[in-house]
Amino acid sequence: MKGLEKPKQIALFVALYYLLAENGLDLSGSLWLSRVDSEIYELRLGKTTTSIFSKSRVSRVPAVKSSTILIRVFCHFYDENEILVLGAYDKGRDSNPKRQREEILKASKLLRIWLSGVDS
Repeated sequence: MKGLEKPKQIALFVALYYLLAENGLDLSGSLWLSRVDSEIYELRLGKTTTSIFSKSRVSRVPAVKSSTILIRVFCHFYDENEILVLGAYDKGRDSNPKRQREEILKASKLLRIWLSGVDS
């Protein structure tokens, strides 16, 4: 994500790698992962970067200052072992509901394109 501060970049990587990739759909129904349409899920990174490190059970936290974070990541679970990340944005910078809808529509469009290539 362009322009994202270093602590948030690290927290985003940790969340994708240690939280989403390791737990997958087991996060569904929690505060971390919710379904936004029939095929797209939203990973919700909120509160602080420290809370993400803690939830991800990362034992060696990088030497970064804790900061508030509000990032949304849209993804699709293709099968048990594959997660397709379709998009993300910093909701802390733009919390307008219209932006949220636009991001979901973009993710949906990318998913349709990707699935059409998989099916052929």
